[in-house]
Amino acid sequence: MSKKITAYIITQNQADIVGYALHNPLLECDEVVIIDGISSDNTEEVIWNKAKELGMEHKLKYFKNGFVDLNTQRNIALSKIQTDYAIYIDSDEIFTREHLQRIKQYIEDYKLILVNSRHYYIDWFHEAVNGHWETTHIMPRVFAKEEGLKYLDWAPDLGDHTLMVNGEYFMKHWTNDTLHCKKEDVVCHHLGHALSRAHEMRKIRWFLTYEHPELKNLEEDELQRRTMESSYFDERFWLHSQNADKVGIQKIEVPLPEILKTHPLYNVRIIND
Repeated sequence: MSKKITAYIITQNQADIVGYALHNPLLECDEVVIIDGISSDNTEEVIWNKAKELGMEHKLKYFKNGFVDLNTQRNIALSKIQTDYAIYIDSDEIFTREHLQRIKQYIEDYKLILVNSRHYYIDWFHEAVNGHWETTHIMPRVFAKEEGLKYLDWAPDLGDHTLMVNGEYFMKHWTNDTLHCKKEDVVCHHLGHALSRAHEMRKIRWFLTYEHPELKNLEEDELQRRTMESSYFDERFWLHSQNADKVGIQKIEVPLPEILKTHPLYNVRIIND
């Protein structure tokens, strides 16, 4: 009997893009779990309309939980999954149907599947192992739904994707049951989601105060000044093609899914307010 898999997506106020992420998992996965951080836009409506459009309402499990942090939302999602395997998909990402079908084949033999990511920022992309910018920080994408799964808070040596299995780091736990996919076999298409200059500034500010909590005590004007002057995003997230070689990132070529050509974030870094 084939093993079953659930896709889980964390979202909040992403009505314009979440439908793209949801489309193929609804068609190929056995269930899709959505944890919505109580969106104030029409994200919920978009999600249910997509499920109805595809005739897949029976696969959708939609939950609301006020957003605290990403890993809290992820842990809630894990608690809702009843299938043999789980696949994590950001609300600004796309897996093609073909690649989801390959994943379903691979889980018959492996407990952990590491996939490549193609990231679209401005007019270039880079390859990262399993959906993160630095190969020392590996994101758990596809894994067996075992007892004791839990995301922990940010760890300096492991990043913000620290999935543990009964207290053991997931890469160590499944070290003998891991498949590293070739880039032509499975690719996650990651668009990024700074929809405006203001949105980007909020993201920079969040990361600044997350890694440097003492900045929260600054006066508002000073914190805003430091946010505006920060090169954090340029160095860690919105990497430009001219410094790709410097950080050791290699460009790759993979087939372009048709659905990306209509995605509102394709080849767009910032839309002016």
